[in-house]
Amino acid sequence: RAAAALNVSPIDIFVPMIPSIAAGLIAVLVLAYFLGRSERKRVGLLTLDSESVEEAALVGSSGGTGKTPDSDKAASEPVRPTTGGGDDVSDFAELPEIGDHLERPKARPKLVWINFTLTAAVMTLLVLGTLAPPVILMLGVGIALIINFPRVSEQADQLKSHASSVVSVVALVFAASVLTGVLSGTGMVEAMAQWLVEIIPTSFGPHLAIVAGLLSLPLTFFMSNDAFFFGVLPVLNET
Repeated sequence: RAAAALNVSPIDIFVPMIPSIAAGLIAVLVLAYFLGRSERKRVGLLTLDSESVEEAALVGSSGGTGKTPDSDKAASEPVRPTTGGGDDVSDFAELPEIGDHLERPKARPKLVWINFTLTAAVMTLLVLGTLAPPVILMLGVGIALIINFPRVSEQADQLKSHASSVVSVVALVFAASVLTGVLSGTGMVEAMAQWLVEIIPTSFGPHLAIVAGLLSLPLTFFMSNDAFFFGVLPVLNET
């Protein structure tokens, strides 16, 4: 959105943000770690009582002979995992048995390293900026389709399954171009920017990037991202 609104390459925006993105990922992982530890203390650990499982198996195989009615009753009931606090967790009673797998007909586990290498190569070329990003992405998608789905019918199915996302993004870029073109062509961007220049103190001039960043926090909350990046950001850029 920012690249389309400012008419610059996405690489010029993304590459300088890599340290911030890395710091954000690390912060999320650290926060998730501490939240996980606090949730483990609250819920406890899910464990299976091995003695109860063995006893239930023996009772089931012997038909209840030589056992008390209580043990026969326990054998007839499903064994459920319990938490560290001893509370019964009925939500885990319907877990699939060991050996069940998710049906993923489009998965290619044998090509995982080839796909990883292709993805890493595409990301590296995007960061280096040797070619235009659309060219790099189109080449990467074409190679990925040929490698993972050699049949033309399979490639067509993949394109159809992702067509809705592609069309929505393309329509968004076209609509943004119309909006920014109207704002610029009518002189509204320059007029609003001049108004901002008049009300913003002169001492804030060198720190306008920080001001724009702070404004984006409440504005993207109260309005949509499209409205901010395509309506407000060009004005801030002109300012």
